[in-house]
Amino acid sequence: MNKKLHTPAKCFVKFSKCDNDSLIKLFCFHHAGGAASIFRPWIKDLPEKIELYSLQLPGRQNRINEPPHKDLSKLIKETSEAILPYLDHKPFAFFGHSMGALLCYELTRYLYNHYNLLPEKIFVSAFRAPHLPLNKVKVHNLLQKDFLEELRVLNGTPDELLNNIELMNIFGPTIRADFQVCETYIYKVDKPLRCPIIACGGLDDKQVSLNELRHWEQHSGSNFKIHMFNGDHFYIKSMQKQLLDLIGAELL
Repeated sequence: MNKKLHTPAKCFVKFSKCDNDSLIKLFCFHHAGGAASIFRPWIKDLPEKIELYSLQLPGRQNRINEPPHKDLSKLIKETSEAILPYLDHKPFAFFGHSMGALLCYELTRYLYNHYNLLPEKIFVSAFRAPHLPLNKVKVHNLLQKDFLEELRVLNGTPDELLNNIELMNIFGPTIRADFQVCETYIYKVDKPLRCPIIACGGLDDKQVSLNELRHWEQHSGSNFKIHMFNGDHFYIKSMQKQLLDLIGAELL
């Protein structure tokens, strides 16, 4: 039963139409409480030579009937098994936003240590460097009222969802589980990645500082860059074209 649920087609959603003409595959990892569809609008501004895929975590959209993960190690193992069939003859890269940045970092470590596979580059967005401690209140175990308020501050969850008690009863546990994955994460010392890291963030982000993004440099043994954009924690929406111009320039 589990093998049927965890098929690559369920775990990764392909948005781009290109295939034979593409030069590189870009795998995107969504934020806590998000879903694969957050990256669907990227098709408009992403160069056609880049093949776009998005991770779909359990507990949402086409995986709504699966229980969400609360443990990062199990999530990384499942994701690695799902992504392997896509890692054929073409180079690939990762982009992760917020929680997704942690996922793509740990997945990169796992793929290299277990399969000797390495992305061309990874883009880590709006998440502190993994060795830094959590410096704020843990969201996943807040009372419901405080939990909803925190989601409003983050500005990543639609108001129509936050204001609907029935929908929050359905999706709330999944969102909490996502935050639990991040907030219970314990960094294990390892060698720097043998691929470049590009850290990105919003200048008005109250959740992740420029300094916390700079610390990603110590996790790259190849090359490191940092790019800041106008906007808050979800600058990836308001600055979509500028971000994708950067990604296109880095990958092509």
